[in-house]
This record gives sequence, structure tokens and C-alpha cells, in this order.
Amino acid sequence: MKIPSGLFIPSMAVGAIAGRIVGIAVEQMAYHHHDWIIFKNWCRPGADCVTPGLYAMVGAAACLGGVTRMTVSLVVIMFELTGGLEYIVPLMAAAVTSKWVADAFNKEGIYGGHIRANATRTGPGTKFTHRRQLRTQTRSSGSAAEDLTLAIKTARQKQDGVVSNSMVYFTEDAPQLPASCPQPLKLRRILNLSPFTVTDHTPMETVVDIFRKLGLRQCLVTRSGRLLGIITKKDVLRHMAQMTNQDPESIMFN
Repeated sequence: MKIPSGLFIPSMAVGAIAGRIVGIAVEQMAYHHHDWIIFKNWCRPGADCVTPGLYAMVGAAACLGGVTRMTVSLVVIMFELTGGLEYIVPLMAAAVTSKWVADAFNKEGIYGGHIRANATRTGPGTKFTHRRQLRTQTRSSGSAAEDLTLAIKTARQKQDGVVSNSMVYFTEDAPQLPASCPQPLKLRRILNLSPFTVTDHTPMETVVDIFRKLGLRQCLVTRSGRLLGIITKKDVLRHMAQMTNQDPESIMFN
């Protein structure tokens, strides 16, 4: 059975469940205590004056609004789902109230948190580039250890399985290891042997156009078949920010 993931469906499901529970509780209170002043003027004895489904819909909107901090767009989305204009007012109240309550705990929504986590500058607790050096063992005149350090500095997040004492070999053949050690992991089957490349003389306007039209995330820069570096999507966005006289370090990239 496929279970929906992401942000919208789980948030709406949790909010709808909580709202339904509250709606059922209010419905039972109105049925058994119809003489209370809160129900006396609105509910007739034996009549169904409380709709738990409405509470579920408002709860879904409130939970989704608290997670994403959406207001107007959230009301529009819920209106498209229900098609009822009479529910606009409770949806607006739920969206605004949930945003106020969520902002009281944290000013940042879930999307802002994802963008900040994927940005170039990350927090001290999640940054992988705080001068962690891997033990490198090179043979002959292979790739320099500085290339590995540069790759680590440009890493976006901590890679699973890579620790400070990981052994890295710049050789064509796998080293001879004791029988008790795990076998080397060969990555040839999952490597992209024909990545998209540009030369070091390619104009930046052309590179930006390529990233925009092809939706690339990274592009290799070569000279006479030799790899010189890599251009990522964040590098292109940073360049575009500089061209518009914006501070690239103040922009959070998605």
C-alpha cells in the first residue's frame, strides 16, 4: 500500500484527525448538554447542530498553516478542495491563528528550514566543512589530497559512512586488504560516465542558459578533456545575484 508523504498530506491528515476528535467531543456535549448557554440559543434538542467534518477541515487547515505559514494561499487551497464559500471565514480564522501561534515558537516555516538546510552556509551543528581532514594515502603521482579537501569543503551535508579516519586511496586498482576487512565498494555501476561538460572558455551567459533550460544541478568544467572543476546550481544562482547587485551570501538557495 502506497502512503503519501511530503508536507501537505501528512500535515492535513494530522490536523484533520485532531479536528475530528474535537468536533465529535463538541457534538456529544451539544447532544447531552443542550441546555448550556453556548448551545441553548443555537441547537434545538435532538437536532444535529455540530458538524464534526467542518472541525476536521478547519483542523487540517490550521495544522498545514502552522507548518508552512501560509495564509491566503492556504484558504484558496482549502476552498478548492471543499468548494464551499460558507467555510471561508472559519478557514481564514484558523489560518491566521495557526500562523500567530507558530510564529510565537519559531519564526521560520518548514520551507524556510529546508532552504536554510540546503544553503551554502549551514549551522555549526550540521556543517560538514569545519576543517575535517580525511586520512589520505596516495601512491605515485595520483590526485592530490587538496582535491579531496576541496571536495569536502563544497559538500552540502554530512555524508553517511564518511568519518574522520576514513581511508581514501587514489589508485586505479583496489589495495590489498586483510581477509577480515570488508571488500572494497565498486561504484562504477552507479557512476555517470557521460556527464554534461563545458569548457573553461564557455561564456557565463551560455552556462546560465544551459542550467535554466536543461534543469541541471551541476556541470563539469574541462580543458582538453581534463577536469578543472564543477559548477553547481548554487554557483549559478550566486552569480545571478551578483549580476543584480545583490549580496549572494544573504540569499538562501532552494
